[in-house]
Amino acid sequence: MKNLVLVLTFVTLLGVFFVNVESTSPVQCPEKCYSCEPVDCQCGTYKDQCDCCDRCKKCKSESCSVLAGELCEEGYSCGDPDQGYLAFVNGANTCIPEKKRSKE
Repeated sequence: MKNLVLVLTFVTLLGVFFVNVESTSPVQCPEKCYSCEPVDCQCGTYKDQCDCCDRCKKCKSESCSVLAGELCEEGYSCGDPDQGYLAFVNGANTCIPEKKRSKE
């Protein structure tokens, strides 16, 4: 019985590991870009991760996701990097004014 519990625990942990790796793997881009839907953006555009299609930049105070690779309009960034790494990457963020970094 004890061995069965150990095996089931191992299999469960292994499954969680594979799901976690898959969810953070890089995007699989096609060799040739397909046609893209036209976009009508208020705050500018940027290319997707495959450098194929235009995506809309998020506007000031709009919600954004660092993990999804979303960008904000010029002069704004997605979330506050000083809030801690996990909250910054995984959390629901907002486009806020970029912080001026002091030159060292």
